[in-house]
Formats: sequence, structure tokens, C-alpha cells
Amino acid sequence: HSYVLFRADDGVTVLPPGSIASKVLFHQAYKAAFIASQLTAVFSSKMSFVQLANLLTDPQQGGYLFSDDYFWIPSATPAYDPAHFFLPVSFADAFGQVTSIQYDAKYHLFTERITDPLGHAIVVREFNYRVLQPWLLEDINGNLSAARFDAFGVPVMTFVLGKPGTDAGDEIDMSSTE
Repeated sequence: HSYVLFRADDGVTVLPPGSIASKVLFHQAYKAAFIASQLTAVFSSKMSFVQLANLLTDPQQGGYLFSDDYFWIPSATPAYDPAHFFLPVSFADAFGQVTSIQYDAKYHLFTERITDPLGHAIVVREFNYRVLQPWLLEDINGNLSAARFDAFGVPVMTFVLGKPGTDAGDEIDMSSTE
């Protein structure tokens, strides 16, 4: 079992189950994890159903939603930027932890930086606008990776460059994206 909730065209208002608006803005998906009778059969000798339900629905410990005799796993919920065609700018998980997304300043088309709740970021250093893909990336440890593409936009070479300023990785001509 699963179900999805959507938002109204303002990007903020959550619509009731079974409703959808013209922009089809996703709010949150739910997937059934456990049925109450299943958990009662397994855990009744260890704790009461009320204790178990309190533990599972606690936003800091379980994060489940209890409804219709099921415990539901909620997906992350996006925050939209209405000024840029409702692109998602962040996602909050069931525990309230937020992952943020930044887009390229030139066209607001590509994801330029993704920052997790701990502040670790994956950064696209440079884009290849001909193939509409990033070609130089920096991971959370500061290591660079790169790719070269053929005429059809298919990666034909990849490089692991290591940290800038060290001589530990592959070599690549950085003067061109091609």
C-alpha cells in the first residue's frame, strides 16, 4: 500500500488525499510498513501497543505516521521556489533534517550544489552546456572528478583527479570542457 499527497498551485498548501492541481507539485509519499496486528503479535510480550506506537511515531526516533491501522513511512517533503518554475530548493526528511539544493546562477537549470544536513556538499564546479551535463565535480572530501563527452553527449572518458594542488590523480587538460 502507498499513497501520495500533492500541493496546490501556490506550492505551499497541501491538498487532501485524492486531490491534484494543474502543476502536479509533489508534497509527500507514504508507504505502508507495518499493520498494527502484525506488530502486536510480534512485540506484545515485550511492550504494549501504545508504547510501541509512541516509539514508532516519535519524530526523533521512528518518524512513522499511524493511520488506517498501518504505520506509514513518509518520504521527504520538498520546498519549492515559485520564482524559478517551482524547482525544489530543499527536502526535509521524516526527522526534520534538511538537504538543500542550489542551481547554477547563469540559467538556473542545473543542480550546482547539494548540501546534506551535516553541511557536507557535493559541488558541480563546471558545466558543459553543449551536452547539458556537469563535467567537473567536487565531492564532500574535496576530491575532483571529471568527464569528457562525445558528439552525442555520452561520457567517453572519466577522470579521478584527487584534491586540487596534489599530484595524486589522473591528468586532464582543464583548459577545455571538450
